Amino acid sequence: MAALIQAGSGFLGTTNAAGAHGDGTVFGFALPLNVSTTTVLTSMPNPSSLGDPVTMTATVTSQNGSLPTGTVEFTSNGTNIGSATLNNGVATLQYSNLPLGQFNLVAMYQGATGFAPSTSNTVLQYVVLPSTTTTVTTMPNPSIYGQQVTITATVSPSGPPVPTGTVNFYANGHGIIGCSDVPLQNQMAICTTSSLATGTDTGYAVYGGDSNYNGSEGMFTQIVNPVPSPVQFVTVTPCRVVDTRNPNGTFGGPVLDGQSTRSFPLSEADNPCGIPQSALAFALNVTVVPRGKLGYLTIWPVGQGQPVVSTLNSSDGRVKANAAIVPAGDIDNGVNVYVTDTSDVILDIDGYFAAPGSDTFQFYALTPCRVIDTRGPAGDLGGPFLHGGRHDGTHRDFPVRETSCIPQSASIAAYSMNFTVTPHTRGQPLGYLTVWPEGTQQPLVSTLNNPTATAVANAAIVPAGTGGGISAFAYDDTDLIVDINGYFGAPAQNGLSFYALTPCRAYDSRANNGQPFSGERPVDIVDSQCGPPSTAQAYVFNATVAPANGPMGYLTLWPDSEKQPMVSTLNAYDGFVTSNMAIVPNVNGSIDAYAEGLTQLIMDISGYFAP
Repeated sequence: MAALIQAGSGFLGTTNAAGAHGDGTVFGFALPLNVSTTTVLTSMPNPSSLGDPVTMTATVTSQNGSLPTGTVEFTSNGTNIGSATLNNGVATLQYSNLPLGQFNLVAMYQGATGFAPSTSNTVLQYVVLPSTTTTVTTMPNPSIYGQQVTITATVSPSGPPVPTGTVNFYANGHGIIGCSDVPLQNQMAICTTSSLATGTDTGYAVYGGDSNYNGSEGMFTQIVNPVPSPVQFVTVTPCRVVDTRNPNGTFGGPVLDGQSTRSFPLSEADNPCGIPQSALAFALNVTVVPRGKLGYLTIWPVGQGQPVVSTLNSSDGRVKANAAIVPAGDIDNGVNVYVTDTSDVILDIDGYFAAPGSDTFQFYALTPCRVIDTRGPAGDLGGPFLHGGRHDGTHRDFPVRETSCIPQSASIAAYSMNFTVTPHTRGQPLGYLTVWPEGTQQPLVSTLNNPTATAVANAAIVPAGTGGGISAFAYDDTDLIVDINGYFGAPAQNGLSFYALTPCRAYDSRANNGQPFSGERPVDIVDSQCGPPSTAQAYVFNATVAPANGPMGYLTLWPDSEKQPMVSTLNAYDGFVTSNMAIVPNVNGSIDAYAEGLTQLIMDISGYFAP
């Protein structure tokens, strides 16, 4: 008879006695081996939202590379939640019934002919409440201090179920009075307030969530303008009030570190220029001396939120100046200065604005007009160029009243001018230029700098001196061009007062993927987001150009509907971002801009002149 003996994973045996010697035949056969497998489990999304399907994917591979078949069982915290058949080595299960919490997901391959079973890694799956989005709108925006503003928070999705719960509203880091735990109704919560502070208010609305949804928050920015209050100009001898290059002190050092803000109490009793507490806005010349590149500088009143505007840029680190009319802040009439990168800052004052009185002056707008150009033939308001006075203090007087740009009958206390310098000799830098009233001592201030020997412009309000004249000192040889856009004189029927606005970006050609332009372009100001009133007869801008592909010869701004004047507002021959303050008369609410070269244009408004 046959004998069967197990040997290892197969069998050996013999047949019954047969053959020549009756010994039988020895034979053997092997049982098939199950190839070992590996199962890997993943889940998506993780975390998942309550009620949303979770896709579990088990990938089974074999040790010898052959493709496993069969089924995979899926468990959550040890409880079977479903199975799926392998397709090309992958089994997928979608499951929507996981409750809130965290769960250990495991996939168990059941094995098949020739393939050993295997158990996957454990995936820790999180199930959370569905997310929400809170969007916030405000009306009106901008508003006036004390005006009622409606802030609306809308929570999505719309469901079902519809989100319920409450929303809390905040502004400038503090809860808005009367706007706590506002209930959602039809996805919306509404806060009505008249307590928002003057300035650029940054706020947010926080939705607390409910049993079906997670909470979320949305941001808003509200521009709150001061209550319109007319102020008029008071002349002062140009004076240096702040210089952080000096020893440490209230009006001196230290240098401003990058990404920092410093406050300067310009009307503090010991200020070096005798600025009184009655000053409500300042006519400043802001100069930066960067320690490297300077992305931008912003100046604004103490006590207000930082506006989304810039005052000047110095991307190549050069010394650069720009004029600015800045309202006084809440504490000692202070101003804040923010720099993106480490820089020294110098503030010179040309005058200030105060409540109308016996010693204040109104503004009279003029069509922009060229008064002085030393590149022209020799004359009182023409050539020759300004000789550098670095060694002998030489300066030049200009009898401005000889120009036809100004009515001869005008009684003038100060001029609103734009000063432009160009190298008289190619490549000749200019250390600095100073302008001041003729017949008075040269002040220790600067109007502009031209260290890179290009064309540089800067606005300035300059008191009228002897005979209505002004004086100019150039540290190095330079040509000088002076344009006028108005003057300050005794209050009269057509006189205008200044009204401050919260600094606001009225126009940005880059918005909505806007492309650079050249030539003439009208800019609607009265209908901009900044909302200056239709009564404005002149706007105060900070105009910035960002040339597209190299030089931008000049930019000119003037009232829409009028002929383009032969003046310039700023120059960017070197292709760098360039800014300048501009007081532009207004006729119909729009301003025309002409760019001699391809550029982007940004216009920030800080105030206006009106009756």
